[in-house]
Amino acid sequence: MHPVGNEFLLDRSAHQLAARSGLFEKGDPKGAITSQSFILRLNTIVSRQYSEVKRRIPASLSDAISASGWLNKYAELVAFGQWLLVDGHPGMLKKGGKQPNPHMILQSVAVALYELNFRPKLKEHGLAQAERKSRTREITKRDLAEQWRKLLGEKKEPSFFDSRLRSMKRILPAYLEHLESGHFVVDGKMIKKSPEIELVLKAITEKCTAGPETKIPAMTKPVTSEPADLSPFEIELRYSSPAQEEEYRNCAGASPPPPHLRYLPTATSSTSTSGAVRADLKDKIALVPDVAIRDAYKVVALIDRIVLLVNTATQTDYSALRMSIAKNAGGSPYVHDLTISQGEEIGVRKSRFQTCQRRPGIISQS
Repeated sequence: MHPVGNEFLLDRSAHQLAARSGLFEKGDPKGAITSQSFILRLNTIVSRQYSEVKRRIPASLSDAISASGWLNKYAELVAFGQWLLVDGHPGMLKKGGKQPNPHMILQSVAVALYELNFRPKLKEHGLAQAERKSRTREITKRDLAEQWRKLLGEKKEPSFFDSRLRSMKRILPAYLEHLESGHFVVDGKMIKKSPEIELVLKAITEKCTAGPETKIPAMTKPVTSEPADLSPFEIELRYSSPAQEEEYRNCAGASPPPPHLRYLPTATSSTSTSGAVRADLKDKIALVPDVAIRDAYKVVALIDRIVLLVNTATQTDYSALRMSIAKNAGGSPYVHDLTISQGEEIGVRKSRFQTCQRRPGIISQS
């Protein structure tokens, strides 16, 4: 998916989220005037990337608290941000020395939340990249560096996150203990559990226990008669490495968010008048990309041209060269004499021409 089209979709998603719920606000977090605005804008950046498209999104933070005190996924970053930035992180003991930047900690947690939600979908559909043998945690500083650049548009070295990870390992347990104490109350409703934040803490603290990689060929797996899951799913269209993304996208300034492609698994059906499904398609599904080209993209112009530089051995008029090309190659080329300056007569010296061959049916720009 083209990054411009993907940015259009994400921008529309952010607008829809902000219109539907008080948990979101459209805009760049850097331009936020208040801490609350910073939290909501950051939550919008993360939530608009989730592959799940929920029909019902909580209208407010209190609406996101279940009867048992569990927070909805779309509200966890907001609640943590309120405790960290707005309320002054009550219940956490202050440590001597330089204090961590709370805005930076909130951004780091946001990036970790996105990474945790995205990675299982790759593995589920067999698209996950091979894990590094040196990986010791589920989320590492390299993961944070890669996603930070994609979500927030800033390039950070992995070493930048050494101190942030240490601070997260100290701050997140204090936050979760504060929830368990029953002191976080919103409109009379008590927040007791933040499942996604708990997963982030586990991912950055517990050692990775994954065994050696063993790839099982698909044909050797036992065949079962379980019904296929027809739930829509979404994948991120990643480059194989950050270096290749930087080379091929060549974006100046902030990198656009990573493109996503949504698939709609569809059961195969008959296309013949008999109504019978072909034997090789029976009990199979097709993965259909869910892309609305007409609604999602706006085509401004399509430019396609070939430029040739021609040196002539004798005095040549540009019109003669244009007629010769049109006669022998077809089309209607544009020819410009590069040796002629303003006020100079044609054919004073040997000519050097630039020709532009317009292709039929294609919008040209000269």
